[in-house]
Amino acid sequence: MTRSGVQFSPAAPALIKVGFKIFRYGDFMKYIITFFAFIICFSLLMPRGLLAQDDVASAISEDVAEPWIVRCNNEGDIELEEKRGKCEIFQRLSLKDTGQRVVEMAIGFPEDKETARGIFILPLGILLQPGVTMQIDDNAPLKFAVRYCVPNGCVAYVNLNDAILDMLKKGNQANVIVKQASGEDITLPIVLKGITKALGEIN
Repeated sequence: MTRSGVQFSPAAPALIKVGFKIFRYGDFMKYIITFFAFIICFSLLMPRGLLAQDDVASAISEDVAEPWIVRCNNEGDIELEEKRGKCEIFQRLSLKDTGQRVVEMAIGFPEDKETARGIFILPLGILLQPGVTMQIDDNAPLKFAVRYCVPNGCVAYVNLNDAILDMLKKGNQANVIVKQASGEDITLPIVLKGITKALGEIN
């Protein structure tokens, strides 16, 4: 059989058909392999989720003796007598073995605000809609929102009026509670030892 001067054997259509099926099957397998490779890479690049409560229990402050540390915008500001608006105090809890940050709480007195402001850096992998709950000892819990997340953590702000500051100064521990994707609550403990002295240094 000839067409346009080219001779085909009777088996040629069958071979072409089989070849087409082989091509489509190979193409399909390439898509499957690419899809699973994408899933694996995506899971590896996703930020690590929230730690288990047992891991949180092993976290320690960077300075156990003085858990609250003064931090200033500029190195020389720490020598100033008036540090309001230039410095803040913070406490960071990290895993003892790896140094991975679990939670960080900072308190400062912005020059343009009458009240103090608390800033929390929370773990990635938490649910944003439930927000954050902070309970100081047995006092009524305070609730506030998570503002945004960046690659190194989720950030929340809370205004600290005189009543809340007084509770912090008189308290022993502030439990910061967030909810992870599974729906489980995780409690992040903030030690309040030394907070009164540290606040006096910046205000």
